[in-house]
Amino acid sequence: MQEVLQSIDLAYKNNKQQIEAQIFELALEGIANGRMDYQKDPILPYIIETINKTVAKISNLSKEEQEKLVALTTEQLAGVRNADVRARDEFILT
Repeated sequence: MQEVLQSIDLAYKNNKQQIEAQIFELALEGIANGRMDYQKDPILPYIIETINKTVAKISNLSKEEQEKLVALTTEQLAGVRNADVRARDEFILT
């Protein structure tokens, strides 16, 4: 998500006048039509491009790299175990 937000900031910074002009025109069009949508959003292509790059990176990871990416830390595992014990104890005692 952070990558997408950074790409939006960069795209806006590098194309500010063009994006603002397009947004203004889209706002006028939306007012005229009585509704607004995101079909012609000038920032959307930058978001999609960043998402596609991220998906490509993740898709090209090895099985071990994917598992490492989603693996829980020792502290997270301990938290899950503790929560499980508490839930079990609450269930048994009630």
